Amino acid sequence: MLAGNFGAEALSDFTESHFWQALTSPTVNLSWPSASPDHGRWQGTLWGGNLAMICSLIGTPWMPQIEGGILVIEDVNEHPFRIERMLIQLQQSGILSRQQAIITGSFTSTSLSAYDNGFDFATVWQRIRDEFQIPVITDLAFGHDADTVTLPLGASATLQIEKGEA
Repeated sequence: MLAGNFGAEALSDFTESHFWQALTSPTVNLSWPSASPDHGRWQGTLWGGNLAMICSLIGTPWMPQIEGGILVIEDVNEHPFRIERMLIQLQQSGILSRQQAIITGSFTSTSLSAYDNGFDFATVWQRIRDEFQIPVITDLAFGHDADTVTLPLGASATLQIEKGEA
């Protein structure tokens, strides 16, 4: 399944070129700078999408049963504490422990408030790494932004990161 952002009035050149690459090439090669401290190489089924929608499938027959996958997540209009809660829910339901790695896309339309008390997405990613021993590779241009890649969800994928480049 291809996932892309086609709700915008006009596609950016970046988004359109990545869409056509995913549609017409037998393989999709992406590279991006990542602030992630993780390094290594992982292989598995690429799956995921909007984190809130994934969590809404937990306990239903429609929740994908992916073993050893690479989970890619994004969301819109969710504060960091809500993203943390959803990731903890995935862990408590046994889903995160069956994955090789997490790739984070964009988390748009969120502005931190005084109530967040400095709790930001970087804090969430580090807590997930530390508590659940799973690599979290950040900063993929995927989600509800003007520039977004099209991902071949369900395809076999290799993820490698070293020296801040995924």
